[in-house]
Amino acid sequence: MELATRPLDRAQALAAVGGDTGFLAELAGILEAACPTLLDDIQVSLAIGDLSAAAWSARLLRVAAENVMASTVAHAALHIETLARQRQSRAAADAYRALQNEVARLKPLLAALKGEAAQVVC
Repeated sequence: MELATRPLDRAQALAAVGGDTGFLAELAGILEAACPTLLDDIQVSLAIGDLSAAAWSARLLRVAAENVMASTVAHAALHIETLARQRQSRAAADAYRALQNEVARLKPLLAALKGEAAQVVC
């Protein structure tokens, strides 16, 4: 599966919310807050062999990432979701590491989005 190279497309994300930087910051905050829990849920589900739960958590993370145009995280989560639905537990577990890396790349960009909105309000 080919991943996009940019973790986040700020211009596209801003266009998707009609230029509302405050709303975009809220979406970024939701994703930022959800990532640790969803990553943990995916990891635990894969470890215990509950592929349905892993697919569901990956789907939730994918949708949250899509809301802020975080394409690399969305693609990595979709990959896990697909593998888990296909009952490919080993491949899904391997793909989990890529998802963790993409989330790590995304974190500073989410913080920047939230910071930009705070500057606009001040």
